[in-house]
Amino acid sequence: MSEIICKICNKSFDNCRSIATHINKIHKITSSEYYLKYVNDNNKCIICCSPTTFKGVELGFRKYCSSKCANNDKEIQDKIKETNLSRYSGSRCDESNKNKKINILNEIIRCKGCGRGYKVASGEFDLLRKMNLPLPHECPKCRENNRFLRLNKPTKLYNRNCAKCNVKIRTPYSPDRSEIIYCEKCYQQEVY
Repeated sequence: MSEIICKICNKSFDNCRSIATHINKIHKITSSEYYLKYVNDNNKCIICCSPTTFKGVELGFRKYCSSKCANNDKEIQDKIKETNLSRYSGSRCDESNKNKKINILNEIIRCKGCGRGYKVASGEFDLLRKMNLPLPHECPKCRENNRFLRLNKPTKLYNRNCAKCNVKIRTPYSPDRSEIIYCEKCYQQEVY
């Protein structure tokens, strides 16, 4: 890494952490204030002009305020169009796709669920190839939401009567099933 020079006092540093500490302690300003004043005064989203997040002295501010703005950028849209997901659609991650690994890891894929752009991680690709599974068509967030919905399906509750004291209770066991159903109090007496 090349040396970094403080634009206030011309002192040189060999890493970003050192100059960030120097700016804060010696010049009594934050790294983002230093960056805005002495390096680049652009901290606005190139799409909507909203403020963006500061990433550090070396990287500066983000180009976009959100993934929504990033997906609206013509440059990003062109990359997504170039991806041509159909090359990988329904294909398995077997030995014949080893050559495609480098290509798919560098491409931005549009999620079929939410439309956001995402990339397939190297570890994920290796796991899919090992298990001979197809490449995902949804971003990680949509896949997580789908897993959550599958795990937390709402259970239908039925009105039944306790077999012992005849009190009304709600249970996931339908009336046409043969199980004996107890209220909590009767169940505790029966078990203990």
